[in-house]
Amino acid sequence: MFQPRHVWIMLLMAFCFPKGCRRACPKYTAVDCKTPMPCAYRSTNDSDSGWGAFPAHTSIDCKTPTPFIYVSTNEGYSGTLEYAETPLKVSLTLESPLCPVCLSFLDLRHSPGDAYATVNTKKALDAEALRQYHGYINYTVVCMNSGVRNSRTVKLKDINDNAPEFEKDVYKVQVSESLPEKSLVVQVKATDADLSPVYNTVTYSIEPESDTFEVTSDGSVLLMKQLNYAVASLYSFNVKAMDIDKLSGTTTVEVTVTAGGGGGEVTPPGSRAGPPLAPARSLGLMMPIIVILSV
Repeated sequence: MFQPRHVWIMLLMAFCFPKGCRRACPKYTAVDCKTPMPCAYRSTNDSDSGWGAFPAHTSIDCKTPTPFIYVSTNEGYSGTLEYAETPLKVSLTLESPLCPVCLSFLDLRHSPGDAYATVNTKKALDAEALRQYHGYINYTVVCMNSGVRNSRTVKLKDINDNAPEFEKDVYKVQVSESLPEKSLVVQVKATDADLSPVYNTVTYSIEPESDTFEVTSDGSVLLMKQLNYAVASLYSFNVKAMDIDKLSGTTTVEVTVTAGGGGGEVTPPGSRAGPPLAPARSLGLMMPIIVILSV
């Protein structure tokens, strides 16, 4: 049944809470009816001690440390992390003994006498820059008067914002035409800077597909068909590295075939010997190779 006290509750909500906050936040909190408060809400999971959105609305206790607060956000977030109610006439400082580099991302805004403090980002949060901390930002708001420490942890959710990159733009190798099939021709390697294994795992492929060479999951380029120096003295093809979201990088592999002899070998470029080279052969996609190679 509607009672008169409900009218006072409705009027209090209308004046105390910003209009946008009433619409956007399912669980909102007002500090007073004079100071605007950022729209923030608690996690819908009551057992979660963190918050469901930024900025987190918290409080700083300079007598007893506040409970450990844990929040998470996607990397790349920029803005206010924490909007905290503070006791009057206290001095606060920001520390991060467990993660010194974290302070390069954070800024505490508070002056003695302020009723509120904010922790803001200096720059967009980057999970890869915090790789050694497994993508976590740890910081502590310290009450200078009492020494009480209020700890926070922010877990950055990695996003796939990096493409694989090869260690070299071009891999060059010399191979004897007598090299046995299934032999290793060259090892290529690409790395993806993303933090999460699901995003930094790469797969390799040769473009275009070749019946002469193949590349394995670890970047080993293998010989699949016997070479013939008289048919082709130079093979050139691309190797692509691609992650789960099809972000990719490419490198070029140039295989120079030398005349037979010995039991088959792979040698570094610059140590060629033998008769003049036979016509070059391209596996496609690349522009025709017009190179004069001196013996």
